[in-house]
Amino acid sequence: MTALTLGKEPLYFGAPQRPQFGFYHPPAGAKRRSVAVLLCNPIGDDLMRAHRPFRHLAESLASAGFPVLRFDFDGSGDSAGDERDPHRVATWRADVVRAGEELRARSGADRLALVGLKLGATFAMLGAEDLGGVDALILWGAYVNGSAYVSETTRAHKMHLMLQPAFFSGGAPSPDGQEALGYLLTGKTIEELAAVDLLSTSRSPAKRTLVIDAANVETKDSALTTHLTKLGSVVTYRHMPGNRFLITSPHQSEIPSTVISTITGWLAEEAPFVGEAAPSAAAIPPATATALSESFREQAVLFGARRRLFGILATPPPETARPDLPAIIMLNAGTVHRVGSHRLYVPMARRWAKLGFHVLRVDLSGIGDSPVPEGCTENLTYPRDGLDDVRAAMDFLKETTKIGRFVVTGLCSGGDLAFQLGFKEPRVASAIMINPRTFLVNDLNMVDSYEQARWYQQSVTQSDKWKKLIRGDVNITRALRLAAPKVRDLVVRRARRAVTTIMEAVRPNDPTVEQRRETDVPYCLRTMAGRGVDTYLFVSEHDPGVDYVDANYGPAMSALASIPNFRRTDVKGTDHTFTARWAQDQVGAMITEHLTQRFLAARAA
Repeated sequence: MTALTLGKEPLYFGAPQRPQFGFYHPPAGAKRRSVAVLLCNPIGDDLMRAHRPFRHLAESLASAGFPVLRFDFDGSGDSAGDERDPHRVATWRADVVRAGEELRARSGADRLALVGLKLGATFAMLGAEDLGGVDALILWGAYVNGSAYVSETTRAHKMHLMLQPAFFSGGAPSPDGQEALGYLLTGKTIEELAAVDLLSTSRSPAKRTLVIDAANVETKDSALTTHLTKLGSVVTYRHMPGNRFLITSPHQSEIPSTVISTITGWLAEEAPFVGEAAPSAAAIPPATATALSESFREQAVLFGARRRLFGILATPPPETARPDLPAIIMLNAGTVHRVGSHRLYVPMARRWAKLGFHVLRVDLSGIGDSPVPEGCTENLTYPRDGLDDVRAAMDFLKETTKIGRFVVTGLCSGGDLAFQLGFKEPRVASAIMINPRTFLVNDLNMVDSYEQARWYQQSVTQSDKWKKLIRGDVNITRALRLAAPKVRDLVVRRARRAVTTIMEAVRPNDPTVEQRRETDVPYCLRTMAGRGVDTYLFVSEHDPGVDYVDANYGPAMSALASIPNFRRTDVKGTDHTFTARWAQDQVGAMITEHLTQRFLAARAA
């Protein structure tokens, strides 16, 4: 695997028993800058939302001639570890040093610049100090202390809990810490973060520092800029509020182009070109695209036409490998990259690999680290080539593992694709659909309208929602209209018309009975199971995609319960992405139990 395929090189580095994952972006063009740039990802929910902007930042810097390494901290993204592990603060601080050393070795550059976002910026400054000072440091919305991070993230979680208590009612909060929008801060980690204070540092972290203030209110003469100046760093301040991508769903977010161009331009001011774009091949340590730790075995892979699609393949240890087991393909949840919402996919994939399965977490075209095809738009929930991308993953696994049967699974849009593949693709042995949104047959706007209608129906029967109506927080006329008894039938009729319109646009004017049936979700599920495909519908209770289908095809959906090879699980008291930690644990445990019974226990018997 070379950087020529994607314009970047995936690699694992650090201690073999605790590998970190990253991407090295070599400088574009014939010359390189004198400074190599290390991008320190944020941690927690910010990482999921910042993955795409940080990739664009890396590409911008590489296009300007900088060698760039972006990496995941321990226990986050594709790196080893878990948020429950001990010594988080010391480990994250050391991660920056390891990544800096890796970048120096790979790029041949002596001078380093560090860029961090949010908590990643906090540790970038600490790591720069540990590296003995670097040439340049960019602090993008840095937390001045660890307690501020804990306060902000846990407060946001509590606000979500207050506004939507039903989404957390199915289980108890994690007893060993505080939850933070799908992630966990253990009590020990909170204690360690409380000791982090950038104002207590005693050495200058960099010759020059760019402080990007993302707050709404400008604070040019802040304690941080004053402290950095006293330490001897030449400080440049930029007030650039917004960062809407950190509070927007990934599929709706916009790239912060102004900030990216500001960072690239500021670094280029004192980083002249120094010659050839890369050191001699002999000077570069070989990239390791495989992690063989005690806890997991993973490989960064490229597949598909011109090997343009990216994924992470978890492989079973030799003692548990089972060539008779199907391989598992995990599909993007919306436009969240291959780790899944709240990093849900990573522990599931590693757990299943230990049982003997090969598990491939993929980035579909234009999502994560798979480039967008020519003529298409990136960051689409339903990319044009999505189904073909999954078929390419099947071809790759067949070629490399000799396995020709597959389990396809995914959350949200990933569940929609799993549904279509289970119905159409003969190589699918199992389709595990987790909260599918449209099944790729229903109109998304109609599903969203139905979800809104249900919310308003519930609102007028709950006292706290009535208080919102009285205060004027909710449009009462609209609420009453949507809560009318016939709203469900109205939405269903509109949805049927919308689906008919869409299908007639791409099919003959007089579709056959079979073509009509392809938009009939319970018929497709029944057909799938009837062919022997393990058909598992795993949903949050009243999740809008399946709730809408239940309203449309109630008797037919209920009748599926008696069909062999079909199973449905409804998890009460959680939301679409399983934000509560108890819900994430339950998803992993229940789907693992299903795979064990369906494929391991049956073969053992």
